[in-house]
Amino acid sequence: MTNKLSLLALSIILLASCKKNDPDIPIESVKFSKIESVFTPYQYPDGELIPSKAFLFTSDSYDKNGNLTFSMNRSFGYTNFDTLESKLVNITYKYENHRLVEKNSATAANGSFSFNNKIIYTYTNKGDTAEVRYYNNNTNILTNRLGYTYGSNGKPSRITYYRISDDGNGHAAGSEYYSILLKYDNNKNIIERSKIVPYVEHPANFTIQYSYNSKNDLIKAEDFIDPNDPNIISVQPFYEAQYTYDEKGRITEFKKTEATYINNYRVLTVYRFVNNYNDGGLLSSQLYYINSVKYGIFEFTYTK
Repeated sequence: MTNKLSLLALSIILLASCKKNDPDIPIESVKFSKIESVFTPYQYPDGELIPSKAFLFTSDSYDKNGNLTFSMNRSFGYTNFDTLESKLVNITYKYENHRLVEKNSATAANGSFSFNNKIIYTYTNKGDTAEVRYYNNNTNILTNRLGYTYGSNGKPSRITYYRISDDGNGHAAGSEYYSILLKYDNNKNIIERSKIVPYVEHPANFTIQYSYNSKNDLIKAEDFIDPNDPNIISVQPFYEAQYTYDEKGRITEFKKTEATYINNYRVLTVYRFVNNYNDGGLLSSQLYYINSVKYGIFEFTYTK
């Protein structure tokens, strides 16, 4: 549960990016130099907010062109709100000709940075992502490499992950390790994302299906993976994410239902974010629930 909150917060961005037809985290132009959120937890059994335990949860900085240049986020277990023991992730971004070419991330726990990596992006002549390489920043050793293939609609149809070294089982360095296949509707919205692992009996490792409303807003994402056997697609979704919008097209609620299996029983946990907006239309706060219990509130500030 340690990483649950940050992953859920990011999943709003990641899944919403499918609405923008981009499988990667979008780097969006904004009119602010900094956007930050502060998290304040609730205390039980009285159910009151604890202002003394509020802390900075995310901080994003942008250059004059609206490019994201620095991002900080934290994660923690839902019973542990001590920021000294939570996980801290710092990410810096570099651009050339308004394209993201390098991303450096550093992860710290208990106040000590323990993991650092560098991601290098290259592009086609059309400006589409061609290849992404991951390096260990401490050793400069290549740890991951993936390439993009595009369909007739101009959108990525396949993302192939390659082996970095010989695995000792006849699969040489540079061969396909696994691939992500992407399918779209006539409006170029992603409707299916599948992970395919070659050389196994059941190559479909997971499938995420996306649904949209008449305005092309993403309203549901379902992950059909059997957590007891990752090579078999389950009839029931492992998780289901749902989005609710207001009349202005803003997300008012994000809800994720996640399944775990305990002694062969399927147990569901519901995580929910309820959004509030200020008079200027900006996201001002998010109320965070686990099942029906309020766990905290995110409050956002914007700096010009």
